[in-house]
Amino acid sequence: DGNPLFQFVLPNEREALARQKIREFIATNLEGRKQVDALIGLPDRATAQDFLPLIRTYLSESNLPVAFAVLRMDRHKKAIARYGKEPCLELLKHVVHCCRSTFRSEDMIFALSDSTLGLLMVDLSRESARVVFNRLRWNIRSNRLNFGGKPDFSITTSVVFDMLSPANSASL
Repeated sequence: DGNPLFQFVLPNEREALARQKIREFIATNLEGRKQVDALIGLPDRATAQDFLPLIRTYLSESNLPVAFAVLRMDRHKKAIARYGKEPCLELLKHVVHCCRSTFRSEDMIFALSDSTLGLLMVDLSRESARVVFNRLRWNIRSNRLNFGGKPDFSITTSVVFDMLSPANSASL
């Protein structure tokens, strides 16, 4: 039929190396600014707020796409009233574990509150981000645990995201 059976694509090595250097520089800068939430062990909300202007600087200097999402545990206040604050912290840690198993090592997770996480993914298109965040929601929902006397307890979450631009990345 005249159509090729496959397409051979050679990556632009210079562009890939530049993107890798930017990701490493961002990670290094985060490490130097990081304040860790003592209960969850993640960079806290203040760290995220301080870090976003740095990301804005890189957005203005490069065409590197960055997705930022906020993940909220559904029915969190109801769960705290029923099970208590400390057990619900274990639920959030379970969600963090699901995030880490879904994301790449260079993606960043921030503790924004006791029921909310901030998720920052560098060098990812809008379409790819949508797929990753949907996969994350499915991963959280599918990984049931023994909690509150229920052997098949599942957590549901809501996720909203947008691609950061120099104009919208100043604060949370």
